[in-house]
Amino acid sequence: MPRESQDESVQRLRHAPLIAWSFIVAGLGKLVGLPLFVWALRDEAASLFSEPEALPLSPGWLAHAAGFVVGHLHFLVAFWMLLGLFMIVAAAGFLRGRPWARVGLELVCWFGIFEASLVAVFIYSVRHALQSLRMSAGDALASSLLSRFWVSLAWLGLYAILLILLRGSNQGDRTHAQDEGQSQGS
Repeated sequence: MPRESQDESVQRLRHAPLIAWSFIVAGLGKLVGLPLFVWALRDEAASLFSEPEALPLSPGWLAHAAGFVVGHLHFLVAFWMLLGLFMIVAAAGFLRGRPWARVGLELVCWFGIFEASLVAVFIYSVRHALQSLRMSAGDALASSLLSRFWVSLAWLGLYAILLILLRGSNQGDRTHAQDEGQSQGS
């Protein structure tokens, strides 16, 4: 085996635990931290249900729709917790070299990039609508949504970084396999 491919192989092996532990920490964040962060929003948005019905697509209507979403957060939280658990299991599989784990983690990253973008846009829109309502309950919720907006963007960045790490490690696998094929063919 040429010296260069051995160095790349060693480098790839060094990155595998970093990648796996990054996914485990992110998975724990989804499994434990995110539900706690989101459940606090449920109490803050309870006052939105007491407001009168508004015209469709008006700020009041959007705030009421956000209240409806908050009222059904248990489904979203359950999904995020399952996703976090899958991330942890797939990261453990990645450490063991299971091919399904890399594919699963890449799918999680692509879904997460899409989901975090949509959540950030939704939160930003609701926050903007609440600020234009000029009601006390809306102002309190709008201020608490700012931190959730930044958390959504942080998850977006995290998914992008994890995807880059996975892709970089995958490139190392391809280079290593090509080098082995060339050395066997010689």
